[in-house]
Amino acid sequence: MRLFGGEITTVSAHLADPRAIGVYTSAAVAVTFAGGGVGSLLGSWDGSYGNPGAQIIEVAGLRGRVVVEDVVGSVRLFTHPDQLYSEWRPGIFDSGHRDFWRTIDRHLHAFVDSIIAGREPPVTGRDGLRALELTFAAIDSYERGRTIETGTAL
Repeated sequence: MRLFGGEITTVSAHLADPRAIGVYTSAAVAVTFAGGGVGSLLGSWDGSYGNPGAQIIEVAGLRGRVVVEDVVGSVRLFTHPDQLYSEWRPGIFDSGHRDFWRTIDRHLHAFVDSIIAGREPPVTGRDGLRALELTFAAIDSYERGRTIETGTAL
């Protein structure tokens, strides 16, 4: 979400453990961004991954809105003020773009390539740490029943 909307400043979450396994497996998370935009993440690991829309990320701001469905299912972009709409979906014969596990391969290759080239990786350790901070903020929000101020990234 930070890739699309920038730094996240508040988190508000509703979480569930419907199977009573001791882990939150369904989440509805709302965030605000430093630039004033808002975003939401809706995901559940309680249904079948074969169901469309198991995970949806939506980010809205002054310049438009982006919706990502099921990580590799589709990306829809709505821009303001020109009212343009574009959508990316993997082709039916392009199984590499439809396979979630292949995205991990691509991330690892990009990381290794950046190290070899002496560049900062596209996703840094700071990004990983911030993701953990925001995850714990979502848990804190749910357990306290209030919005959590997340501060700024490291």
